[in-house]
Amino acid sequence: QDYIDVRDYGAIAGDPAFDNSPAILSALTVAGQDKTVLVYGGPFYCNNFAIDSQCKIAGGGTICPMPTALDNLPLIEVSASNCNISNLKFDSLNSGVYPLLVTGDNNKVDKISAENLTATETTAASASGVALRGSYNSVTNLTVRNYLNGTAPNGSVPRAIVFEGDPDIGTGIGNTADGVYGFSVNSGLICGFSLNCSLQNFVFDNSADGAEDIFNAIYNLNCDGFVCKDGVIISSAQPIVEKASDSVYSNITIIDSGLSGIASPCKRVTFDNITFSAPALDRAGYNFLRTRSENEGKAVEG
Repeated sequence: QDYIDVRDYGAIAGDPAFDNSPAILSALTVAGQDKTVLVYGGPFYCNNFAIDSQCKIAGGGTICPMPTALDNLPLIEVSASNCNISNLKFDSLNSGVYPLLVTGDNNKVDKISAENLTATETTAASASGVALRGSYNSVTNLTVRNYLNGTAPNGSVPRAIVFEGDPDIGTGIGNTADGVYGFSVNSGLICGFSLNCSLQNFVFDNSADGAEDIFNAIYNLNCDGFVCKDGVIISSAQPIVEKASDSVYSNITIIDSGLSGIASPCKRVTFDNITFSAPALDRAGYNFLRTRSENEGKAVEG
């Protein structure tokens, strides 16, 4: 009595021409805040849809984009707050549709796997396993596999996870990720405009046969107060790039990777207990830390 099965509301597994999003939304409406909607089995094909009311979703089922799903939108946008979304699998079927965007606040996303996303002519969070644009959301136990650059002009997409928002209007604040595993991805974590976000217990590994380097394992573009700790980076062209203020990086092992860097207006950033192993590959250059070319004539302080 505590669960509602999407199949009881019209969901049909295994048919790429059938849109299951109305059935999922119907089940969510009936379940309300008290019951959990089960997405079990599958695959359930969907066009892009949004969740705009508090809910709980689980079940271990697989969700895929329909051929008609738009690659400039997330497959699922969670605009509601205080939702629990757990134990789901996303297979993007080598399309440009990215699985999950969270624009609401205080949502919990747990035990999510995503695979086979190809970036198209898109940038930013439009090609990531999970993107967080709201505030005080948490992601735990996210696994991202087999993400391909495809035709995207930006070599750092797709990404495993993205923090972004606009702290001036109260978005992108205090988001956290704990337990993020990216295998054969173009980037691990990208921090856009955000504030006081954190990543811990992570592995970004592109050492598998045939996998290209992670372009950016961790790229902090503009998240002041970012905390990053307890992780491993393997085969990254740019393992850590830091351009913000008051960040802390601790207990991170970097293996067979290239150039990390700091860039203006970087200020007051701490690196503590970083293990850096020189690459086995014949690279043009590698350092743990360097000042990047855009620093010319500018100050990197503290």
